[in-house]
Amino acid sequence: MDQDTHPRPYGRRTPVAYTYMWREEAHQALTGRVERKTLLTAAGHAGRALRLPCSARTLLSTLAACYGEQQLSQGLLVWPSNNYLMDKTGLPERTLRSAIALLRQQGLIIAVDSPNGKRFARRQGNSVTIAYGFDLGPLFAKRERFAAAVAEDDAERALVRSLRHDLSAIHKDLQDLVAALNELGRIDLASGFDDAIAASRPPRNVHVRSDELAEALRAAELSKTIAERAYYEASKPKNSAATDGNFGRHKESNTDCSIENCHNRSGAESPQHLNNGAASGGTFAAFEERCGRAVRLNEQSAVPAKVEEEEEWREAASLRRGAPPTALLDVALWKSACPALEDYAQIRSIEDVVGAGALMARLLQVAPHGLERAKRQLGPRLFSFVAAFVYQLYADDQARPRPEIRKPGGFFCYVAKEVAEGTRDLSLELMTMQRKRRQRSR
Repeated sequence: MDQDTHPRPYGRRTPVAYTYMWREEAHQALTGRVERKTLLTAAGHAGRALRLPCSARTLLSTLAACYGEQQLSQGLLVWPSNNYLMDKTGLPERTLRSAIALLRQQGLIIAVDSPNGKRFARRQGNSVTIAYGFDLGPLFAKRERFAAAVAEDDAERALVRSLRHDLSAIHKDLQDLVAALNELGRIDLASGFDDAIAASRPPRNVHVRSDELAEALRAAELSKTIAERAYYEASKPKNSAATDGNFGRHKESNTDCSIENCHNRSGAESPQHLNNGAASGGTFAAFEERCGRAVRLNEQSAVPAKVEEEEEWREAASLRRGAPPTALLDVALWKSACPALEDYAQIRSIEDVVGAGALMARLLQVAPHGLERAKRQLGPRLFSFVAAFVYQLYADDQARPRPEIRKPGGFFCYVAKEVAEGTRDLSLELMTMQRKRRQRSR
């Protein structure tokens, strides 16, 4: 006969030719010792590569976990009973039999049946001489193919995720351009991009392919280019071509730029007017001297507190290698970039920011030695600024569906080290945070 003597659960029989081919392939792949974790990894890859149902995946992983790393001449055999498999997987007997049949059909396991259909092993001393159960050799032999298929699937998913993000960004840009056209009163132009906005919306289908998204992305980019051109033409003044960007009409066309033409001009700008001023004692040198004296008096009358504050800041921020101090002393910048500051203090001056930052440093769960090192490297004021900045980053991260900052104390020490070494510009980071927050609030 060309078929197995033991029928499958639903009455069909597996051809002997396929079973023989899988067994030979498995025996050729068994060239050394096989570990259990290798079979577990191969089982996970096979479930993804073959799109197996959950019951078959669970059963295959359970069979791989039953492997005792004792390789027999018959192959990689395991012999768990149906009751054991039902207890481990939680599957009913009928579902278990269907899952076994599916794994045999996919060529992942080979049934090595005993005369009475039971699964057991015969031992001689501490070693197993012969066993009846399931041979996991085909799973081990095909592990590289399954791993390659999973890697290809991961690359496809990453590409689809990237294309979705790009398509979402272009979709939002198109919506902004259409809204800008409506504000300009060009409703006729804006209505022409309704179909483009609908086509650029990312599909909700989870199993969408990358080539479909790439085609939609190219069409969306073309629509965005057309919309940008339409907005530029609609917002451009009518006389911009004649004035070359200077909005307004030229009063007179004077193309003579020679020095003689400048000397021939009359009025207060002529050399004769300056000579008359010199005769009356009002020379240009005297005027320049009076202006310089007034500027020096204004500089001397500056507020000493502000000078002392900037000097103190420069000393505290000396390790930051010349970063501009004025940006970090802007209270409005701190209030707009870090709204969490107002949860702990009423921000009216830069000293309120320093006080709130010192409190936030304790809330970040930083180790005591980390706090001391950061204070020593940064100084008290810059230390508070970094703490407020990191706390705001941590608060924004916790509001996301999948937070990335798991240890805020370690993250604070990392940022403080970068600021102290000069590799991170805190003022630039703060202004970037302010800009992103304003964009999200629109």
